[in-house]
Amino acid sequence: MVACDPDKGTESLAPKLELIGQKQVYDRTWQYDSLLEFRFYYEDEDGDIGLDSKDTLNEFAFGAPYFYNFFCYMYALKNDTWLPVPNPFDPTQDLQFHERFPNLTPSGSDKRLSGELEIYIPARPNGVELDTVRFEMQLVDRALHKSNLCYSKEFILKHP
Repeated sequence: MVACDPDKGTESLAPKLELIGQKQVYDRTWQYDSLLEFRFYYEDEDGDIGLDSKDTLNEFAFGAPYFYNFFCYMYALKNDTWLPVPNPFDPTQDLQFHERFPNLTPSGSDKRLSGELEIYIPARPNGVELDTVRFEMQLVDRALHKSNLCYSKEFILKHP
């Protein structure tokens, strides 16, 4: 099942995010899954999506909550419950696939923008081999307006 739910408390200036495609990329040579591919459609009325290289202070500083502007969390199915996946290098942290997209603001007077984004995630991140996974994703603009949450379908993975 694929879904995108509105984030409670979002404003009309919040970006919109829609998961429009997802698939497993199968390695025919080795006979197992190698990547998970996600395609998104986004819209933003005021065009403030993305960060410049100079956006490194305060909430955009490395280690701060909004250093990344696209958030992607991985969940694994264990005993009929979806649980965050611990990072094998730091079990106090969950495995995450956050991204920092560059500034996409149009240069003209009309700042509205829309387009597509693609994300690729390894099927065995950091050597972690899971059977059934799904993802939760969200886009945040420079004014810290959060898009709706998007949820992927579940993936049943094949490993070597």
